[in-house]
Formats: sequence, C-alpha cells, structure tokens
Amino acid sequence: MKNKDSKKTILHFTLSLCILIFAFCIFAAKTASAASLYFYPQSIDMFEGESAVIEVRLNTEGETINALELNGRVSDGLSINSIDTSNSLIQIFVEAPKAENGTFRFVGGVPKGFSGSGIIGRLTVTPTRVGSGEVSFKQIKVLANSEKAEEIQTRTLTSTVNTTVKPKDYIKLSSRTNPIQTNWYAGKDVNIHWDLVSGAEYSYLVSQDQTAVPDDTPDKPSGTMMWQGDIALNDLSDGIYYFSVKKVGSATVSRYSILRDNTLPEWVSVKLNKGDVETSGKEYVSFLAKDTTSGIDRYEIKVDNEEFKQFSPPNYVIEKPDYKRIVIRAYDKAGNVIEESIETKGRDYTSWIGAIFVILVMIGMFLISQRRIRR
Repeated sequence: MKNKDSKKTILHFTLSLCILIFAFCIFAAKTASAASLYFYPQSIDMFEGESAVIEVRLNTEGETINALELNGRVSDGLSINSIDTSNSLIQIFVEAPKAENGTFRFVGGVPKGFSGSGIIGRLTVTPTRVGSGEVSFKQIKVLANSEKAEEIQTRTLTSTVNTTVKPKDYIKLSSRTNPIQTNWYAGKDVNIHWDLVSGAEYSYLVSQDQTAVPDDTPDKPSGTMMWQGDIALNDLSDGIYYFSVKKVGSATVSRYSILRDNTLPEWVSVKLNKGDVETSGKEYVSFLAKDTTSGIDRYEIKVDNEEFKQFSPPNYVIEKPDYKRIVIRAYDKAGNVIEESIETKGRDYTSWIGAIFVILVMIGMFLISQRRIRR
C-alpha cells in the first residue's frame, strides 16, 4: 500500500510540476511577445529655455495591432508646447491628438493592421525649472488586429529630462528661414546664425539624432555650406534635423531643430457623389489627402466665385445645386498645397427637355386629330 501511495504521490507531483512548467512557458511566451510603448530619447540633458522633441514610439514585438488609446503626462517642471503626428503609424485618428495641462492623448487606428516598430507622435517639451523631470504613460490600451480585437499586453518605459542652468559658453542659435523650431517650413535654404567670438573655433554637425555631439575638430564650411557669419544649408532632404554646435574644447553643446518639407501632399481620393438620405438628396464631395512628412494641416473649398473656406474631411455637402466649379485645396503643415477641381455645366436639364418635347409632340398630335374630326 505504501509503495502504491508513494507512486501516486510521485505521479501527482510530476503531473503538477509539468502543468506548472507548461503554464510558465505560456506566460513567458506571452510576456516575451508583449508590445512595448516607449519614448525616444529615454534620457536627455537640456539647458533652461531650450526645447526637446520626444518621440512616442511603439514596437509590436511580432504582434499586429489595429487600434490604440494612449494617455500620458509630464511631471512638474516640464510643459508640452506642441504635439505632432507627421509620419505617424496611425492612419486614422478618432479624435485630434491633444496636449493640455501637462497631459497628452492619442486615439486612433490602422484599418489593415500594423506590425513592427514606428512613431505614434512627437511631443515638444520645455522645462519650466532646473532639475529632473519625467515623461510617462498613464492609461493605455492596445488592441489586436483580430475579430475580437483583444487587448495586447504592453510594456511601458518612461523618459527622463535633466535640465541645468545655461553655462557661460552656451551658444545662442537663431534662424531667419526657420524662426520657430517647432514649425515646419518649405524652401531650398536653411539659415543658422550665432554671434562669433573672436579667436574661438567651432565644431558642428547636422544630424537626425538630437543626442549627437560634435567632435573637437574645428569645422570650416565648404561646398554648399558657406561661412559668412551664418551657415547656409541647402542640401537637406525632407525630415527633422538637429544642428549641433560647440566651441572646440568645450563640453557645452547648443542645438537647433530644423523641420523641413518641400514635397506636395497627395490626394487619396476626390469624388463627386449623388445625394442620399443623410444629405437630404444633395450631392456631396468626398475628399481626403495625405502627407508623409509634415502631415495635412487643413482643407479649403471654393464654389464658383465665392471665397475659399476651411472644411474638414471626409465629406462636403453641396448647397448650391447649379454650381459650375468646385475647387478643393489640401495644405500640409509646411504650406505646400495641392488643388483639385470638379466642374459641371450647371444643372442637368436633359430630362426636362425630353419631357417637354414629348408633351409638345402629344399636343401637336392632338391638334391634328381635332382638325381631322372637324373636317
């Protein structure tokens, strides 16, 4: 009996251990494939009065997502100046991304799903005091691209912002072509200026990595970069760049953001539709454009000789039935614009003309028959 009981005990223990190991493997597999939400850079050093662009990024870690809702905040000592969704992996925002009172929010989806690593949006953060601050997520929800749209397990990481007082050798940068660092600009030339110090040598670089640091080798502009007290950069492609400069021998690095977009937006669709119940039988135009660099800023519509007025996609109901020409414009955030027009000769009277012709024929036949009867 004792041998049988001991064998049963060993068997139960072995089965329990196997189940435990199996459950652990499943949990570990799920944990390993969990998506990640994080900020880039995860740590950045700044001087008071400066601003930094912090990217909100997602890595699906092999999963495929189709929707998300993100809420986050910055700690005391930091403020969010602007929010940007250019080149975002989110294709449709259910509500406009917003940043207010130290919080930010993104809600949107990807109809065909997204798998991989990409940018959700960018926050321009400015310190309000010297010290250390943090950018973090508060409430998040990431949904799988499936019929049930299950919530995907997601890890989150924070970003630390360290702010110090500007040292004496800090270089103040400005730009006449890109005066506001958080704005997008179009144009061939980018100008960067700082006041030169007699006898000082400078090292600088242009990079898409805002944490990049110039070396201690003096730089002398050549080729497309000309030295005239200013530096002119005229060979940059579209994108976000950071101009970094320091005095040779100094550890103090000054940076200036350059947001550049010279490419026109593209129409996804512009289509004239017949009226339906929702439009009370009135014709309407469905329209949508995209811009992969700076993003679409606004749409404007003009009917005949009226002034252009701003409208939101996806539909514009035509209130003027006898219009001749409708012009639709799409602007990106750098001011680049595309235009599409819908033209007509006015209201279609073909059916009316046909009906009148039939009536006249019938009247004519009636008159002829009356004359014959009288004879």
